[in-house]
Amino acid sequence: GIILDSITKQPLDLVNIIISNTNIGVYTNPNGKFKLQLTNPTDNLNISYIGYKTRGINSAHFINKKEYEAVFYLSPTTAQLNEVVIENKKINYGWSKTIASPRENTQFFGFQFGTENCTYVKNPDRKKAKIVAVILDLKKIAEYDKNNPKWKLDYLSDYNIKFYEIDLLNNKPGKEIYDKDIVVNPENKTRSFAINIDSLNIPFSENGICIGVEMINTRYKNPKKVFATIGPSINFTENREKNPIMAWSRYRNEKEWRFLPAPKTQDKKGWKYKMMIVDLVIKPEKE
Repeated sequence: GIILDSITKQPLDLVNIIISNTNIGVYTNPNGKFKLQLTNPTDNLNISYIGYKTRGINSAHFINKKEYEAVFYLSPTTAQLNEVVIENKKINYGWSKTIASPRENTQFFGFQFGTENCTYVKNPDRKKAKIVAVILDLKKIAEYDKNNPKWKLDYLSDYNIKFYEIDLLNNKPGKEIYDKDIVVNPENKTRSFAINIDSLNIPFSENGICIGVEMINTRYKNPKKVFATIGPSINFTENREKNPIMAWSRYRNEKEWRFLPAPKTQDKKGWKYKMMIVDLVIKPEKE
């Protein structure tokens, strides 16, 4: 099939198509195309994309009539406004500064495609700013281990970078701030990977912001769903703050696509959990 914008008729890249109530799903390629094998007429396809209305498709039509290719249109989400007031206000920014994540008992982890880790970054000065860059701490995964010849690197991941408000009342990521995909290729390297987003003017509020990093597949056909070794790995730190919780994760192929607090363990000092290390470069607004 192929998925197009209903207005522009342009193909949509990285649209998520999943067979409802299963772990089977794919993404569209840059030409909006995807391929998915259907066997059960009772299955429904769920087509979702940030900034567009989710669409459900009954697969019986394609199985019974043996149609193998179709064009689907997704409609952009719109909001009805009674009145629009445009204020032409230029914002002046100060010098860039870096907000660094704490680093205590750090450890690198790899994740399966469809996993999104999310970290809450506090605003220490509680002054409005915009985000210039997001920096991740990455480590190369060796393609060959001489101590384990059967082990191998299976895939390389791309990342989809996301931004959410912090819902302090419910202690979780809230409304998504920027509704377009920011897909980057980190490569399999050990480095501080800086993602420059200065031109997007993403705000850094007084309450801080939640940064999500989703592992996505843009290059492999039918990758393994579990137990795949995917590089590079991401650095995590131990964190003991409970109020608010500062780290969550979710998995796209689970029935409920929702954030859950990061798993925690207990030692002599109390509870601790793993938090993805995210450094921010910001520009504060001038008063």
